[in-house]
Amino acid sequence: MKRYPFLALPLALVFAPALAATSAKAPPAEYAAYFAAVRKADAIADPLQRCLAYPDLPNNTWAPGIAKARCTMFLTPPRYTLDDIEKKLAQPNGAATLDADFSALLQAHYVDPAQREQISIAFQVFSNRDRDKAERIARAWLGAAPESPFARTALGHVLAGRGWAARGGKFARDTPAESLQKMNAYFVDAAKEYTNAMEASPKLLPACHGLMAIGRQSSNELQMYATKKCLEADPASYYVVEEMMTAAEPRWGGSDAAMQAVSAYAQAKVTTNPVLGLFAFNDEYYEIDRLDDSDAQAIAVLEPAAYKVPNAGFFRLVGGAYLRKNDTWKSLVYLSQALRFSPGYAQESRFRALALRRIGETKWARADAERAVALDPGNGLALQQLGDILREIEGPSAAAPYYKRAIADEKTQEDAYNSYCGVLLDAKQLDEAGKCIDDLLAAYPENPEGWRQRLYLIGFDAPGSKKAMERFIALNDPKRWSYHAADVKTVRLIKAGMDGTASPSEMFDARALRAKALERSVQGRPYFELLRSSKDNHLGKAIGACNSTLKAITNPQFEAVMDVQSDGRLKNVDVRPVNAWTSCVAKQVETTWKLPQPPKLIDSSTYPLIYEVRMK
Repeated sequence: MKRYPFLALPLALVFAPALAATSAKAPPAEYAAYFAAVRKADAIADPLQRCLAYPDLPNNTWAPGIAKARCTMFLTPPRYTLDDIEKKLAQPNGAATLDADFSALLQAHYVDPAQREQISIAFQVFSNRDRDKAERIARAWLGAAPESPFARTALGHVLAGRGWAARGGKFARDTPAESLQKMNAYFVDAAKEYTNAMEASPKLLPACHGLMAIGRQSSNELQMYATKKCLEADPASYYVVEEMMTAAEPRWGGSDAAMQAVSAYAQAKVTTNPVLGLFAFNDEYYEIDRLDDSDAQAIAVLEPAAYKVPNAGFFRLVGGAYLRKNDTWKSLVYLSQALRFSPGYAQESRFRALALRRIGETKWARADAERAVALDPGNGLALQQLGDILREIEGPSAAAPYYKRAIADEKTQEDAYNSYCGVLLDAKQLDEAGKCIDDLLAAYPENPEGWRQRLYLIGFDAPGSKKAMERFIALNDPKRWSYHAADVKTVRLIKAGMDGTASPSEMFDARALRAKALERSVQGRPYFELLRSSKDNHLGKAIGACNSTLKAITNPQFEAVMDVQSDGRLKNVDVRPVNAWTSCVAKQVETTWKLPQPPKLIDSSTYPLIYEVRMK
């Protein structure tokens, strides 16, 4: 004979995960080899080596070598980090060493195709978000080498970055005059540094296209001068052409025709620099990227373009469009290429994690979800998604910190509360769960899942239970939470049993469900533990007294519901199924048992209890 504790059985009001785990699905036959190669490449941590190992888009017509050149050009790590430069400057002749290294990078740009643009990438560390640190190091370099064009370019990048930050991202008409004044002051100082650098080193492209960008914002004459100097230095530089394309955009006073002209110029130079092929179709991309509903255009226009050039922006929009159309495999084809070439895409990292989960690849999705959070740590959607993944893989405690952080994002606050409270319940952190549910319902009193979670925590016999039942019944939302449909039936049945309105056939189930919920609740759990630890074998004695009636029973099992009175005596003992044996046991329970005094319930003079018996 064994008494089965409630928690070992299927529970009423079970908390449902945000996204149930599914078994991994095999890709369509036409993508099988592609995704096998993608999976293998994704295991490589280094972005450059991963990019080089990646399979190309199936059936593409890319120019030979363009994918490899794109990987090498943009994913080769910078020559120095800011910390590296600071350490170098602290060494004897450190500034001279830096100048020599940057001079070698500049020369390599012009003579070694594998090192194209690495001089520009090396200076990007001075566009770091930690501008105070970047400026301190740039000024230290310039202080140690006042004539260095490289130190001046570094400081120019810092000052230009401060200018762009002061301006902000709004249109000029929406930008305060004070912000524009600050921007102009920084730009004037940056332009001086860039100009001095170009006079000392006319082929120093980072200074040149930095000056182009300042001119785009503030002076047509400066822009034209800088563009002329840049094209004289290198007519096939990617970053020079990129700045030309940016200036040609309508938002900067350009036009479709101007963008097409830059694109034509770039295509004429691809034999010198294959990566310039990426600028094909930029005019279409520019328009589609700014549409409110661009999915149809992305698939119609940019998908064919993606077969011609490996442009990460095209892959990003096409992959997102297919994801929203629920064409998961196609979305994965394009999102994988987008992240191959641009692993810094936060949103697309989140998108691909979602797509991988849809095909049951939760463990594979984890790296994308972690990257999305690392790139955009305040994004509630990314935090929620990583929480969902960790909850499935490692359990509720691993997910809890990410759900808690997602509460801070207004866009996800309500859902994040539900998730966070849910994992606290799952992890049996009941005090924390209670506070979480209180906070949730204070902020969102119409949240039906919050009321369901409160019932799960406190049961049906605690202060607030009646209100929680009524609110959940009134607000339940099966469209949003599929399990609400079954749970609201359960709550209605229990409430009817407590109100005395349940039918005789429903009453047993109503009492059983109520007793199970109480047994698991914060209020009832201690009493359950007390009964389980008791050395008095009340049930065994009752069954032993009825052995003579057991012989005819082929399947000896039953459920017994009862009410414990304040003195520990039992009444209203009902059993299911009813037969000679179970009726005998019920009589023994009601007449011979005396249990420990139960807790007092707020709306009941008795305490509901259930025993479930299966005998071997």
